[in-house]
Amino acid sequence: MREPILLSDHFTIGKLLRFTVPSMVMMVFISICSVIDGFFVSNFAGTTSFAALNLVFPFVMFLSVTGFVFGAAWATALSQLSGATIPLVYFICPNSSRLRLGRFEFNGAALRQTCFNGTSEFFSNISSSVVAMLYNYQLMKYIGEDGVAAYGVVMYVAFIFTAVNIGYGMGSGPIVSFHYGAGHRDELRNVFTKSMMLIGIMGLTEFLFAQLL
Repeated sequence: MREPILLSDHFTIGKLLRFTVPSMVMMVFISICSVIDGFFVSNFAGTTSFAALNLVFPFVMFLSVTGFVFGAAWATALSQLSGATIPLVYFICPNSSRLRLGRFEFNGAALRQTCFNGTSEFFSNISSSVVAMLYNYQLMKYIGEDGVAAYGVVMYVAFIFTAVNIGYGMGSGPIVSFHYGAGHRDELRNVFTKSMMLIGIMGLTEFLFAQLL
């Protein structure tokens, strides 16, 4: 039986993969759900319906991203409430943990930076939605519904490839957070270097699969 991986460990490439693969697999399966949806629509409803689905999808994403911005305020409030209440109850009750409550200082700059950090995801999703709309417009203009359907198929495959990279980012996030908070600069550089290697290999592999398939 393999020993468990702790966030405080020194991460080799093998440990990084063991720690991040579950997140990557999860994201791939989530992407496959969209692919299966498109598969059934195209095979049972036809090319026109599949093209219609791909024409509507960028608009839905655009509206969803806009909603995420306003919904983030409630999510932040709920997370702060639960994040404060649950640990407080835990530390009040007798336990054998080495962790203890200590004095803290309010850091408004860190809070503002945390809130501002979410804008990158917002603009990234907005830009991808707009690009998809423009692609579909040009494809419908010059090729018709077959072009939109073909672009939809390509995008479904791209979802799976992208999911691998997003999953790695999600899986490695806790590692970076822990060592950044602990001030372990050497381990941060180690994780960064190995992550660049892994992402480079994954990107090259995805490119080769995209060309061959």
